Amino acid sequence: MTSTQNTSIEAMELELPIQVMEYRLRSGSGGKGKWNGGDGIIREIKFLSPATVSIQSERRKFPPWGLN
Repeated sequence: MTSTQNTSIEAMELELPIQVMEYRLRSGSGGKGKWNGGDGIIREIKFLSPATVSIQSERRKFPPWGLN
């Protein structure tokens, strides 16, 4: 759709048969420490017709490395 990983809800709903039910920061997911990481997001999507999807993500099998 776009060259960004943060496509707006309006653009997605206009172009695809979906409804975005929830889109928010995942509070506290950035970890604790002297310098916290950035929080992730929660995006819940309702498909209005049958679909095949794929996910672009990382750090699912191996967690982010830390200083120690």
